[in-house]
Amino acid sequence: MICIPITARSAEDTVSEMLLASKYADIVELRIDYIPELKNAEACIAESLKCKTKPVIITNRPEREGGKFNGSEQDRLHLLQKAIDLGADYVDVEYDSIKQITRRNSSKIIISHHNFKETPHNLSKIYDDICQ
Repeated sequence: MICIPITARSAEDTVSEMLLASKYADIVELRIDYIPELKNAEACIAESLKCKTKPVIITNRPEREGGKFNGSEQDRLHLLQKAIDLGADYVDVEYDSIKQITRRNSSKIIISHHNFKETPHNLSKIYDDICQ
């Protein structure tokens, strides 16, 4: 399976890049953490999901997890919830934030955990926590 991430900075560019990527990818990952303003990110999610031809993963990665989103956690989660409400195929949520997300439709949740320093010694505990 091939997944192509889209890191455009506007709704218009995101849609055009997503349509191009869809020619080659099985699934497209929309990185909304690269979009500088909250309102633009909301528009980007809505427009992209209207135009999609392949399944879409919506990701809004915070800086603490290696992403670009530097707003409040409330705003970050609001965008992910918006993606679910608009029918995203998949939404990627950090495992320490998953309890704050409400699944209301057929969107599937990808639960992520990132550690860029080392493989955690408590990996089995992290796995068990994610599975609960």
